[in-house]
Amino acid sequence: MQVISKRKNKEMDFLDKIAQNTSKRKIKYLDRDEFFFSAVFVPFIDFDGETHLLFEKRSLNIRQGGEVSFPGGRFEASKDQDFRDTAIRETLEELNLAKDDLELHSKLGTVFNPMGNIVEVFLGRIHKDFNLIKPSKKEVEQIFLVPLEFFQKNQPELYSVDYKVHPFREQEGELKILFPAKQFDIPKRYQEPWRGLEKNIYLYQYHQFVIWGLTATIVKNIIDELAN
Repeated sequence: MQVISKRKNKEMDFLDKIAQNTSKRKIKYLDRDEFFFSAVFVPFIDFDGETHLLFEKRSLNIRQGGEVSFPGGRFEASKDQDFRDTAIRETLEELNLAKDDLELHSKLGTVFNPMGNIVEVFLGRIHKDFNLIKPSKKEVEQIFLVPLEFFQKNQPELYSVDYKVHPFREQEGELKILFPAKQFDIPKRYQEPWRGLEKNIYLYQYHQFVIWGLTATIVKNIIDELAN
């Protein structure tokens, strides 16, 4: 899909700058069936003469309900030719936009989640008055804007979580062996839960909203790209 920008400036646009940095990065996936593939769209929107990022607070009755995120969802082979299609389709559905309201600009990159999620991240613009956007109540509790400048001036708070690998699981009061390490005489440390990795968790607080996890990671990477 060729992107035709609706904004022509003499100076390099911030989206053009990110695209220049990331366009040549390539990746090949192995064991694709082991992962949950999805795509998100990071919406840039002009409001009161300033560039903002648009966020969603997800409805409580859906997966990861109540969390702050960007529009996006699972890749569906029956509907999507590629991840760009996924990002566009999900954004149009969640925000109730027409195709002309949205401009996909470029791909930022790929996020790998230790839980088995692989997320393709795309950047673009929404060409519609924010006050006229009426998101799908089925999927979105509310939408809100944060000035891009806020993230440029404020570093995220940094925390961490410790992921562990469990070779067994308690199920209905019984121990279910998932990986029979003892049977194959694999070292004893793998017969009990062992530490996987410690992962950084970024967090931004903007008024009453908490932006954290994958969404905050994406925001931080955008700001890092703009600073390069």
